[in-house]
Amino acid sequence: MLDRKTVLVFALRQSAVVFSFSAIAIALNSCSQRVDNLARLTMNQCDPAVIRHAAMPLLSGYKYTNNLAGFVVPFDKVPKTIKSMPIFSKDPDLIITWWVATNDDALAFVNGSGFGHWGIVVCQNENSREFDGWAGYTYWTNGIYFYNGQ
Repeated sequence: MLDRKTVLVFALRQSAVVFSFSAIAIALNSCSQRVDNLARLTMNQCDPAVIRHAAMPLLSGYKYTNNLAGFVVPFDKVPKTIKSMPIFSKDPDLIITWWVATNDDALAFVNGSGFGHWGIVVCQNENSREFDGWAGYTYWTNGIYFYNGQ
Protein backbone atom coordinates (compact mmCIF):
# COMPACT_ATOMS: atom_id res chain seq x y z
CA MET A 1 0.00 0.00 0.00
CA LEU A 2 1.23 3.49 -0.87
CA ASP A 3 1.77 6.03 1.84
CA ARG A 4 0.30 9.55 1.69
CA LYS A 5 3.60 11.16 0.70
CA THR A 6 4.04 8.85 -2.31
CA VAL A 7 0.47 9.50 -3.42
CA LEU A 8 0.96 13.26 -3.01
CA VAL A 9 4.22 13.24 -5.03
CA PHE A 10 2.58 11.17 -7.75
CA ALA A 11 -0.41 13.55 -7.89
CA LEU A 12 1.86 16.59 -8.09
CA ARG A 13 3.87 15.04 -10.92
CA GLN A 14 0.69 14.21 -12.83
CA SER A 15 -0.53 17.77 -12.32
CA ALA A 16 2.78 19.14 -13.59
CA VAL A 17 2.54 16.97 -16.73
CA VAL A 18 -1.06 18.07 -17.37
CA PHE A 19 -0.07 21.71 -16.78
CA SER A 20 2.89 21.41 -19.18
CA PHE A 21 0.75 19.92 -21.95
CA SER A 22 -1.91 22.58 -21.35
CA ALA A 23 0.69 25.35 -21.58
CA ILE A 24 2.02 23.92 -24.86
CA ALA A 25 -1.52 23.68 -26.28
CA ILE A 26 -2.24 27.29 -25.30
CA ALA A 27 1.04 28.47 -26.84
CA LEU A 28 0.33 26.60 -30.08
CA ASN A 29 -3.21 27.98 -30.24
CA SER A 30 -1.91 31.50 -29.63
CA CYS A 31 0.72 31.05 -32.35
CA SER A 32 -1.89 29.69 -34.75
CA GLN A 33 -4.14 32.70 -34.11
CA ARG A 34 -1.20 35.03 -34.73
CA VAL A 35 -0.46 33.30 -38.04
CA ASP A 36 -4.14 33.54 -39.04
CA ASN A 37 -4.06 37.28 -38.31
CA LEU A 38 -0.87 37.69 -40.37
CA ALA A 39 -2.48 35.78 -43.24
CA ARG A 40 -5.48 38.15 -43.16
CA LEU A 41 -3.16 41.16 -43.17
CA THR A 42 -1.25 39.67 -46.09
CA MET A 43 -4.46 39.15 -48.08
CA ASN A 44 -5.52 42.75 -47.40
CA GLN A 45 -2.16 44.38 -48.12
CA CYS A 46 -0.54 42.30 -50.86
CA ASP A 47 -1.37 41.80 -54.51
CA PRO A 48 -1.13 38.09 -55.38
CA ALA A 49 -0.13 38.92 -58.97
CA VAL A 50 2.89 40.85 -57.67
CA ILE A 51 3.83 37.96 -55.37
CA ARG A 52 3.59 35.47 -58.26
CA HIS A 53 5.70 37.75 -60.44
CA ALA A 54 8.40 37.90 -57.74
CA ALA A 55 8.36 34.12 -57.19
CA MET A 56 8.34 32.94 -60.81
CA PRO A 57 12.08 33.49 -61.51
CA LEU A 58 12.84 31.34 -58.46
CA LEU A 59 10.44 28.61 -59.59
CA SER A 60 12.15 28.46 -62.97
CA GLY A 61 15.70 29.19 -61.77
CA TYR A 62 16.02 26.52 -59.10
CA LYS A 63 15.26 22.86 -59.67
CA TYR A 64 14.16 20.12 -57.32
CA THR A 65 16.88 17.96 -55.83
CA ASN A 66 16.60 15.20 -53.30
CA ASN A 67 19.11 16.96 -51.04
CA LEU A 68 17.23 17.23 -47.77
CA ALA A 69 20.19 18.90 -46.06
CA GLY A 70 19.75 22.24 -47.78
CA PHE A 71 17.11 24.70 -48.76
CA VAL A 72 16.26 25.66 -52.30
CA VAL A 73 16.86 29.41 -52.46
CA PRO A 74 19.61 31.19 -50.49
CA PHE A 75 18.28 33.70 -47.91
CA ASP A 76 19.67 36.68 -49.80
CA LYS A 77 17.94 35.64 -53.06
CA VAL A 78 14.39 35.81 -51.67
CA PRO A 79 12.84 38.90 -53.31
CA LYS A 80 12.04 41.98 -51.21
CA THR A 81 8.43 41.73 -52.39
CA ILE A 82 8.12 38.43 -50.54
CA LYS A 83 10.22 39.50 -47.55
CA SER A 84 7.96 42.52 -47.00
CA MET A 85 4.75 40.48 -46.72
CA PRO A 86 3.07 40.69 -43.26
CA ILE A 87 3.16 36.88 -42.94
CA PHE A 88 6.96 37.18 -42.73
CA SER A 89 7.12 40.12 -40.31
CA LYS A 90 8.61 37.91 -37.55
CA ASP A 91 11.92 37.59 -39.35
CA PRO A 92 11.94 38.61 -43.03
CA ASP A 93 15.66 37.91 -43.47
CA LEU A 94 15.32 34.24 -42.49
CA ILE A 95 12.77 32.99 -44.98
CA ILE A 96 13.55 29.40 -45.81
CA THR A 97 12.35 27.77 -48.99
CA TRP A 98 11.67 24.22 -50.04
CA TRP A 99 9.88 22.36 -52.79
CA VAL A 100 6.49 21.08 -51.76
CA ALA A 101 6.13 17.35 -52.35
CA THR A 102 8.82 15.93 -54.64
CA ASN A 103 8.73 18.15 -57.67
CA ASP A 104 9.53 21.68 -58.71
CA ASP A 105 5.93 22.77 -59.31
CA ALA A 106 5.45 24.54 -55.97
CA LEU A 107 7.87 26.48 -53.80
CA ALA A 108 7.25 27.18 -50.11
CA PHE A 109 8.50 30.41 -48.49
CA VAL A 110 8.48 29.85 -44.74
CA ASN A 111 9.29 31.47 -41.39
CA GLY A 112 9.00 29.64 -38.13
CA SER A 113 10.16 28.40 -34.83
CA GLY A 114 10.43 25.20 -32.86
CA PHE A 115 6.66 25.04 -32.52
CA GLY A 116 5.79 25.38 -36.19
CA HIS A 117 6.38 27.01 -39.53
CA TRP A 118 4.18 29.30 -41.60
CA GLY A 119 4.28 31.17 -44.86
CA ILE A 120 3.09 30.83 -48.43
CA VAL A 121 3.35 28.29 -51.21
CA VAL A 122 3.47 29.52 -54.79
CA CYS A 123 2.55 26.99 -57.48
CA GLN A 124 4.06 27.11 -60.96
CA ASN A 125 0.58 26.83 -62.49
CA GLU A 126 -1.60 29.81 -61.62
CA ASN A 127 -4.72 27.61 -61.73
CA SER A 128 -3.27 24.91 -59.48
CA ARG A 129 -5.41 23.62 -56.63
CA GLU A 130 -2.90 20.82 -56.02
CA PHE A 131 -2.82 21.16 -52.24
CA ASP A 132 -6.53 21.50 -51.51
CA GLY A 133 -7.28 19.23 -48.59
CA TRP A 134 -3.67 18.95 -47.43
CA ALA A 135 -3.26 19.59 -43.70
CA GLY A 136 -1.97 23.10 -43.02
CA TYR A 137 -2.59 24.45 -46.55
CA THR A 138 -5.24 27.12 -47.18
CA TYR A 139 -5.89 28.27 -50.73
CA TRP A 140 -5.64 32.04 -51.24
CA THR A 141 -5.80 32.71 -54.98
CA ASN A 142 -3.91 32.38 -58.27
CA GLY A 143 -2.08 29.18 -57.27
CA ILE A 144 -0.96 30.65 -53.93
CA TYR A 145 -1.59 28.93 -50.60
CA PHE A 146 -0.99 29.95 -47.02
CA TYR A 147 0.92 27.32 -45.07
CA ASN A 148 0.60 26.85 -41.32
CA GLY A 149 2.51 23.77 -40.18
CA GLN A 150 1.73 24.00 -36.47
